[in-house]
Amino acid sequence: MANLTADLQLDFRGEIRIQKLPMLTNIKIFKGALVVYDAAGFAANGSDIAGVKFAGIANETVDNTGGASGAKSIEVANGEYKLTGSSLEQADAGRLVYIGADNQTVTDGTGATNDIPVGTLIEFLSATSGWVNTLAIPGVAST
Repeated sequence: MANLTADLQLDFRGEIRIQKLPMLTNIKIFKGALVVYDAAGFAANGSDIAGVKFAGIANETVDNTGGASGAKSIEVANGEYKLTGSSLEQADAGRLVYIGADNQTVTDGTGATNDIPVGTLIEFLSATSGWVNTLAIPGVAST
């Protein structure tokens, strides 16, 4: 897949936690995208690069193109989401999943270089889909 170029409506269940995060300069984040904190603590599109930490799922679309870091903020949410996956299998249930090749896909780690945890796969649906609890990242403080 590729990074989002339009809003993505994700299924979620139960309660979610919402927070506002200041955005990195010169980016646009679409609703439904995986969002990370960059090394300086600003919200950016999810990606498998060193030095970032998962922040949540974009709950809105915000365009900070041309804006300075922190000029705009984005609302992100955490909870149980049905996410697009890559290389998922039943044996991954109860295990961490990681940011995949783009800002909308999680993986069991196959093909991931930096293993940025997104949450715990709580229900396997298929190799390309599963329910992920983004608040359940063992050893990582929840947002």
